[in-house]
Amino acid sequence: MKKNTVKWLYEQLPDLVNKGVISSDAADRIRDYYGPEIQEEKKNYMTIFGVIGIILVGLGIILIMAHNWEQLNRFSRMGIAVAMLIAAQISAVAVWCFKRDKRSWKEGAAVFWMLMVGASMALVSQTYHLSDDTGAFLLAWMLLSLPILYLLQSTIVAASYLIGIGGWVANGSVPIIGKHLIWLLFGAVLPYCRQLLLAEQSVNAATIVTWIFTLSFYFSFADAFNHQIGYLGLLLFAALFAITYLLGALAQEKRALGWYRALLTIGAVGTVGISFILTFRDVWSGFGAGGLRTGESWLVTLLLLAVAYLGYLVARRKPSGSIAYIAAPFVAGVGYVLQVSDTGGLISAVLMNLFLLSFSIYMIRKGVRKGELSTMNMGMLLLGALIIARFLDINFSFVVRGIVFLALGISFLAVNWMAARRKAGASDADK
Repeated sequence: MKKNTVKWLYEQLPDLVNKGVISSDAADRIRDYYGPEIQEEKKNYMTIFGVIGIILVGLGIILIMAHNWEQLNRFSRMGIAVAMLIAAQISAVAVWCFKRDKRSWKEGAAVFWMLMVGASMALVSQTYHLSDDTGAFLLAWMLLSLPILYLLQSTIVAASYLIGIGGWVANGSVPIIGKHLIWLLFGAVLPYCRQLLLAEQSVNAATIVTWIFTLSFYFSFADAFNHQIGYLGLLLFAALFAITYLLGALAQEKRALGWYRALLTIGAVGTVGISFILTFRDVWSGFGAGGLRTGESWLVTLLLLAVAYLGYLVARRKPSGSIAYIAAPFVAGVGYVLQVSDTGGLISAVLMNLFLLSFSIYMIRKGVRKGELSTMNMGMLLLGALIIARFLDINFSFVVRGIVFLALGISFLAVNWMAARRKAGASDADK
């Protein structure tokens, strides 16, 4: 049922119960069946522009101070840094006392406070010529911002924290303290993320945090386990992407709100992308250059077991639709086994090509059968990419290439036309 229809139905339930048309138990069962009401987030331009305004004000203050910074002595500089922090804290206390129920005020105060923390740290570091290690600065800034996140319950600060941790990882400062400190940093923000996803105070906010959290996790995972990722690297990430997709599928089955789409999208794109890379024979033949690293096989085994378990949970509720994503890492694993005897990688590459060909045909059939143009076009795009990739592997003439492109274009148009006619026919039948 469409979101607007569910919203209208929920609005009618109290009146129907009061008039005795249905019982309160029946109303509760209806709500359980359709899931929690999706409160379409009001276009809260106040929050958006308020946060942008706070950022501009903070940057303006920094630039004005920078104009005369060289003329100030150290005492004046320290006074300014402390004053900035005090001003941010006073504004946060004022919002907490008088505007606690106003999300836009809380977000604005939290962002201003976080900006002032970073600016004050930079000013003190520049004044006393402390270490200019960008990674250490980011780590300290993010850790000092954690209390702001929980005191003011700010989604923007949570997203900024995750981006900052990703920047710290990308800066290459992780080995100084210990690679698996990353998981402690992620764990520090998990309680807020869990609360956000369960409370669903803002569908868009939960979706944005899910996107950023998942992408930051992948960057951090690659850095934390870079000494264990080698020969089986693509298989390992194929399993990770499959797990991401299956977690999204489970959340969707439990009628979670829009944030699960981030997991589905990242998992689907990653799974298909890894599978497509493995269709090239040169990729398989290049695996022979590196050996199996310590702990790599155990890591891959654990992830494949997780895929199998999550796949079982999803398949039990939804027999079709996720099979390809469950199968992808296992098909790739079979390719790795075959590559041991066929070091040239021809058999493994053919296997992955057959797998993606079957997957694309399945998507096209599903899209045509259900009248889903987006699913059908995704299948056509995948099939087209697969054909073009194999076509470019071999030195065909321009005439043959032109025929292939013409055939693909005509196929796209024909399938879309057939699906559109089928959908129009179904609409006429409903009338």
